[in-house]
Amino acid sequence: MNISSQYNHETERKKDKPSNVRYKLIEIFREFELEEGLEGAIKLRQIIDSLCFVLGQTVTIFITNRNGKILYSNDHLPLSTKLREVGIIENDVINIEQKVLGRNLNVGDLIFEETMHQISDELMYIHSHISPVRRDDEVSHFIIAFHDVTQLRRAESQLNIIYSIDPLTQLPNRHCFEEDLLKKIQLEKKSQNPFALFFLDLDRFKFFNDTLGHQVGDELIMDIAKKLRDIENKYITLYRFGGDEFIFLIKKVDTEEQIDELAEKILQIFKSAFIIQGNSLMLTCSIGISIYPDSSTSLKKLVECADTAMHYAKERGKDTYQIFSENMNTAYSERLKMEAQLRIALEKNQFFLHYQPQIDMKTNKIIGVEALVRWNNPELGIVAPNEFIPLAEEIGLIDPIGDWVLKTACQQVKNWQNELGLYIRVGINISPKQFQRPDFVSKVERVLQETGLAPKYVDLEITENGLMQNSADCLQTLYRLKSHGVKISIDDFGTGYSSLSYLKRFPIDTLKIDQSFVRDLIEDTNDQAIVTSIISLAHNMKLNVIAEGVETVEIVNFLNRHKCDEMQGYLYSKPLNPHDFESFLKKMKQQ
Repeated sequence: MNISSQYNHETERKKDKPSNVRYKLIEIFREFELEEGLEGAIKLRQIIDSLCFVLGQTVTIFITNRNGKILYSNDHLPLSTKLREVGIIENDVINIEQKVLGRNLNVGDLIFEETMHQISDELMYIHSHISPVRRDDEVSHFIIAFHDVTQLRRAESQLNIIYSIDPLTQLPNRHCFEEDLLKKIQLEKKSQNPFALFFLDLDRFKFFNDTLGHQVGDELIMDIAKKLRDIENKYITLYRFGGDEFIFLIKKVDTEEQIDELAEKILQIFKSAFIIQGNSLMLTCSIGISIYPDSSTSLKKLVECADTAMHYAKERGKDTYQIFSENMNTAYSERLKMEAQLRIALEKNQFFLHYQPQIDMKTNKIIGVEALVRWNNPELGIVAPNEFIPLAEEIGLIDPIGDWVLKTACQQVKNWQNELGLYIRVGINISPKQFQRPDFVSKVERVLQETGLAPKYVDLEITENGLMQNSADCLQTLYRLKSHGVKISIDDFGTGYSSLSYLKRFPIDTLKIDQSFVRDLIEDTNDQAIVTSIISLAHNMKLNVIAEGVETVEIVNFLNRHKCDEMQGYLYSKPLNPHDFESFLKKMKQQ
């Protein structure tokens, strides 16, 4: 059977109606059978069959002689016309010599990457596939397929934009950053020329985003990005890493002073308020800096070092920058260790409460206690509250810890009532996150019901900043608590939110003067002015006032002269465990 009749037989067997293109191919097979012999025709048929699946798509197939003279083309006229417009085809000849120059024609099919051509104001991308047809180890013909991949390349370009650009700020995103950083690391692998990463995290962004809404948050991010972008130049590129985090890639670092100057320039942007939808928003940023190759030479580690330095800056008061050093790794490891231990502390009963007496300055008697949580860890020892409370808030453990403190303190005071006939109130610190929970009031109600403690003996201590987060919701929460008879104190008064307007709106019972104003009260006239003003303000608003951190008799005398109501501090007693507090109570009765 000759090759053309075999082709017809297979087509008929498959019951496919052959296209005009296939009829033309059969004619060519017949010509090759006559001119080149059966072997040449079989080879040609095999090559054509391998390309038949693309027929009907944006592909034009040509068969040429060895000099590129076109012997056959399919009917895809629009693409054929374009190929002539851009000069790929001239006078029915395809420049084969240029395309196969230097190629080994004995290895099989030749696949070429696409070429780019200009048609009017648009670019066209053409992918070419060339297969030589051999006879007696000599190339006699070529089969060439041209594929118009313009739309594909345009789609890839759009996908690349989506993949690489942050849609909100139009800054290059994290994926783009990681690709650029990897290229930079590879570029500097031999020379080891230094470059730097600046990892920025916005301080207090979450507060504005939660209180004013996500639309305000988005506009704030866009405004910040716009101002940060002014710092860019050919050596500095800004990326949005995600959320409220940005990264600068500093491609050339000559001196440490250059690092300091740039960090200060970034911090200076946040010295002015951002005006968003009529709101004047003040926030800061914390910056962590890693330097190649000193900090690390790997992509992952460089980012981790900058992130560690950024957290180090936050722990040191925010609104500052830190350059990574190895001792930070030690601190970070200790923090991770503390976090892991903190997650299991509650179930292992490692927390306990101490109680610091609160003294009535007129009668010199104990009228209350403040419950203070402590953590005794087998590996870390006694961990100070100022170390683990902020961490608990950050990792979402403050709610279960706060719930435990609330119930334990209420139960202890009820036990003293039942066992000692001691009826005193207990001050319990409430974190802002705890207070803002929609089920907080119901939790307090449930604890009071379970312990049997009357609400008038519970004094919830909340900071000024805690009250000003979602102030409308806080106001409702306060009134619900007051309706049950629970007392409310403002803890660390004078150190937080600068506005005093909330005092006349919120149902508050007591102001607690922060110990930072009391500690140096005798020597510091400014502290004296602040303390006397707070006492006067509280009394004029018919509020009770407590001074914290009382450590000397001179301070007691000063507070008495200005009619402070209550005090607590080491002069009378440090915080005590329940047993030691009962012993202290007996001594007080004997005096």
